[in-house]
Amino acid sequence: MEVIRNGAAGRNGNTDSVSEREDYQTLVTAAQKYVVQEKQEGKLKKLLKETRKTIAELKVKIKLLVAELASTKDELVQYRSVRGQLRIKELEKENDILRNKLCSYEDVISRSDLWNYFAKHKKKGIQEKQKGTEK
Repeated sequence: MEVIRNGAAGRNGNTDSVSEREDYQTLVTAAQKYVVQEKQEGKLKKLLKETRKTIAELKVKIKLLVAELASTKDELVQYRSVRGQLRIKELEKENDILRNKLCSYEDVISRSDLWNYFAKHKKKGIQEKQKGTEK
């Protein structure tokens, strides 16, 4: 058929051939671009899938870390509470020791009849304390 067209068309035969080549080349270029685009789209879909997977894993890790942080905060509160209680007990013990020393000093002062060298309010405080212990 081409022979007939080329022979019948004369000069138009060359134009048709060039046009067909251009069309073919355009089609080949479009097909190549399509293949490249499909490959890129496939890579992007794969990356998107991996990204979504990574995001899901990170969300799980974040939840675990938040839970661990809450647990650590609770432990810290308990530690501070226990530490505070230990400090309170330590202070109470020290306070008892100081009270005992004070009582022994007051006893020595009383036995030696030295209260007149101290302020009157101290003597009154001691007398009130002695009255409280007698009850």
